[in-house]
Amino acid sequence: MTIINDFAKTESFLESKLINAQLDSFRVYSIELQVNFLANSSEGKQSYWLSATGDISLCDGDYVCRDRSEVIEKLHGLIGHKISAVKIETNGALAISFGSKVLTICLDDEAFEVIWSVTPESPEPYTDHEWSVTLTDESELVMSLPASIKGGGDN
Repeated sequence: MTIINDFAKTESFLESKLINAQLDSFRVYSIELQVNFLANSSEGKQSYWLSATGDISLCDGDYVCRDRSEVIEKLHGLIGHKISAVKIETNGALAISFGSKVLTICLDDEAFEVIWSVTPESPEPYTDHEWSVTLTDESELVMSLPASIKGGGDN
């Protein structure tokens, strides 16, 4: 696991995994939102999970929705839509675009250890994944990548 401040490298890695991935399903808990995306790859269908405990919002043009229940309702309408862009803001907020609609997760005062995390195959951020990208409540961007991606060592 490597704590990094290279948001551009992290963003580029997430884009390589998530662009054109389809929102497949999501789970809602009192303190967490888990969103599943399916992507086609040379190995077949790949499942990627976004787990979020931070503030969530959904922007659609000039309209910005910050009410959790309304965001979740609108997220339901995005099932089947493909990701068109992934952005990590300088404050660590993760923005995932579905055309004109943008889902954003950012740090809030009541957030837990993991603000947001993107992992393959399972939504659990503490599982030993092949790779993971996480924003902590200390505003640290943490990446864990396989040696084949890191070039054989930590970057």
